[in-house]
Amino acid sequence: MQLIENANPKKNPWTSGIGILIMSISVLMILIEHVLPAFFTLKEKMSYGYVTYIIASFGLLLFFMNDSYFSRIFTRAEKVVSKKTDTND
Repeated sequence: MQLIENANPKKNPWTSGIGILIMSISVLMILIEHVLPAFFTLKEKMSYGYVTYIIASFGLLLFFMNDSYFSRIFTRAEKVVSKKTDTND
């Protein structure tokens, strides 16, 4: 039941929206690779390999992720990036 609540765009708009966007991109990639050649002759074969399925998995992960985890990840990444380091010897 928790996964269904996390997928609700009203409760978690950021992760659900980004997840839907990424999954739609991967579906478009699958359509281009497998369905489009049935209707059109392509100059060269489009082969994405496993990249499409990795992108779709990432989209599903984001779709079912809670926004609080998402914000924790980005605040942690922001702390790492904003750390000042002394590079002068």
